[in-house]
Amino acid sequence: MIAGFRDDTTAFFAWSRVLERLLTGDTVAAKIEIQKARRVNPYVEQYLVEKLPFPAERPTHCKLGSEEEASLCAFELFSIWKNNKEPFFWIFQQLDPEYFIEVSTAQELLDAPANGRGVQ
Repeated sequence: MIAGFRDDTTAFFAWSRVLERLLTGDTVAAKIEIQKARRVNPYVEQYLVEKLPFPAERPTHCKLGSEEEASLCAFELFSIWKNNKEPFFWIFQQLDPEYFIEVSTAQELLDAPANGRGVQ
């Protein structure tokens, strides 16, 4: 399904490709895709692990690679990541030590309500 959007350079599709690889069990490809996704927009990961707080309202416009694009992407993808425990924990394991968050924090985020972010 995402293959048809192979050339799309938005954060949404870059981070969706990471999730798709994880959901199919291909962690080797997921590691390659997360490196690509980080180059497209490194802020998305920080929103997904709630290192950056979501804005009170969705931005109405954004520039590719910006924090606004990342928050729009994360708004759409957060509940999908959160509702799939293995990919959710996997992304915490991939974090750069500079942004290290304890795995127990991942469990706390997993147990918390999504606060209206994304599609439930």
